[in-house]
Amino acid sequence: MKTLDWLIIDGIAPFFRDYRKKRINWSKIPFSHVEKSGMLDAASPAARQLREDFTLYTRNAVADGYNAVTLDDLVHLIDWDGYPADTRAKLEAYGQRYRELFAIATAAGLRVLITSDVFSLHPALSIATGEKLAFLIRWLAMRLDALFEAVPDVAGVIFRIGESDAIGTKGDFLSRLLIRTPTQANRFLRELLPVFEKHNRTLFFRTWTVGAYAIGDLIWHRHTFARVFRGIQTDRLIISMKYGESDFFRYLPVNGHFFRASLRTLVEFQTRREYEGFCEYPAFVGWEYERVLQQTRRLYRVWPGPRSGARPAAGASSGG
Repeated sequence: MKTLDWLIIDGIAPFFRDYRKKRINWSKIPFSHVEKSGMLDAASPAARQLREDFTLYTRNAVADGYNAVTLDDLVHLIDWDGYPADTRAKLEAYGQRYRELFAIATAAGLRVLITSDVFSLHPALSIATGEKLAFLIRWLAMRLDALFEAVPDVAGVIFRIGESDAIGTKGDFLSRLLIRTPTQANRFLRELLPVFEKHNRTLFFRTWTVGAYAIGDLIWHRHTFARVFRGIQTDRLIISMKYGESDFFRYLPVNGHFFRASLRTLVEFQTRREYEGFCEYPAFVGWEYERVLQQTRRLYRVWPGPRSGARPAAGASSGG
């Protein structure tokens, strides 16, 4: 069996404590709840509880064999002088909480990865850039350069380019689908990868999309896949893909991109399968996954519990 150099768990479950809604959007940290509950105040009971929950969560994750944890999201970690004063003050508070959590994860033995949609935008940034992709890529490259210099605990960034925030998501930043063609995706990678190479960080690029625009078939179409990664050779890039050529459905054939990719790859699993009663129904596909894993050449990474699905409960962890 191959040694997995990245075995990643989603780390946002502790942020959902006392989040009492009839319908819960599990796609990312509920930032409005974070702010209303007092988690941004280091001395508050909510912040203390978050630190305790995250400490237990990360220790359990390491005990289960994980070596990295993801947290949402990049835009809450980077400042910009064009933001309103109240937004900048809020980002400073987020930065302090994140650094506490990064220290907890690192002490437990986990590397820290940050997620990001392409792009999550504040209204001020939308106006300043006109939401022009070229401007935003340059803007992001400069902010990443500064972040990696200032926060050594961040080992990499996981970019989602094919799905935006769900209906009902609230906060200062909302995401838009701005990468719409394979050519744009290729340019995005070429302009950001030098920053990751400079700082020895890892860029994870998710192929998942909801089918929008010309890049919408990236998860399964071999020609779209080839165009996105054409001419790119680097050990700082990992292509992150769901195990099948669709969403998390049972008994799908293994995604053919794993066998044709020349770059490093990561496979995404769902710890509580949303289309199968959230694990209420048994699954018998583990032996098939083991057989395929032994046949692949470039797969050394696994990510259970990606964006679209329920997380383990706060203070617990589970495998995929």
